[in-house]
Amino acid sequence: MANIKKVMEWNTRGNLEDVAEALVGQDDNFRSHPGISGLILDKEVDGRWQTIGNTCNRDDLCCDGDAIVLAKRLEDGDGTNSHLLSSTLRNYYNDTAALADRFKQIGWSVGATNESDAADIFFSQVTGLKNDGFRKMLDGGATEEVVDAACKALAKFVF
Repeated sequence: MANIKKVMEWNTRGNLEDVAEALVGQDDNFRSHPGISGLILDKEVDGRWQTIGNTCNRDDLCCDGDAIVLAKRLEDGDGTNSHLLSSTLRNYYNDTAALADRFKQIGWSVGATNESDAADIFFSQVTGLKNDGFRKMLDGGATEEVVDAACKALAKFVF
């Protein structure tokens, strides 16, 4: 959300939904995505060079989805298995069906079963956070409009 906010501040004519989709879940080549291509992503601010990165990229979301699955499997695992972690990791990463749903795990973990529900739940969870350090880290002081666009882009990506 913070990256989306900064892109929109630097590119007032940018399309918020397009920018959100260009950042959420994209690979390292996000700069060539049509929603962000041609926009300012690097510039000097107060004498220092700044670059807008992509902290909610595909790799990050892979890790999030995998962590959700692995935590659940470890929690439900056999506590007497001295190799529970290694066998859980091996079984998961060899299960192509489970890997195919790794992104949906993010939505399912909050009780969503479809894109629309996920967007609503993500939004309510972010806006329900107190305005503390964790929320500021997530949204960088973004408006509800930016938070909504980010949540919708995440829901679209995971489902």
